[in-house]
Amino acid sequence: MIQIRNLIAEDATNFWKLRLASLQNNPVAFLATYEDFASLAEDELNTIYIERYLTPIDTKRIVGAFDGDDLIGMMCLSRENSVKTMHKAELWGVYVKEAYRGQGVAQQLMKSVLDEAESMDGLLQIQLSVAQVNQKAIRFYQSFGFKSFAVIPRVVFWNGVFYDDEEMIKYLDN
Repeated sequence: MIQIRNLIAEDATNFWKLRLASLQNNPVAFLATYEDFASLAEDELNTIYIERYLTPIDTKRIVGAFDGDDLIGMMCLSRENSVKTMHKAELWGVYVKEAYRGQGVAQQLMKSVLDEAESMDGLLQIQLSVAQVNQKAIRFYQSFGFKSFAVIPRVVFWNGVFYDDEEMIKYLDN
């Protein structure tokens, strides 16, 4: 049975492995590269992920899907900190291991993230960027009420090819 929960500091190694897999298996979907992350030292990993994202705080969450002890999917939500922009959050780092796709894992993750977002006082919208070539992901986000509002051309340049990003938004106050 798949368990959905917020990641904590003790999940750092599992998170790291899944993040590397996501970057290696879907390089166009992420701005970071596998090589960038694979070269980080363990102390940098601790600073970047444990302190910034895996330590529970009100503005950032990484929700994970587990099959036993195996982290098989994740979705990250980061809320803006400024008084003028704290009504917004960004969804990022979305990934499910290929063997688990099509089994409802991403839907479970999204439901959990949206439940968390709706419980955040004053959070009114969630934005995300998705590679425009990833039409399956765009349809997935649309099924949860996200709407496209812009296309940013040439966001990624990978292996001699430019890729555009589609910007999407979901309003929580409707």
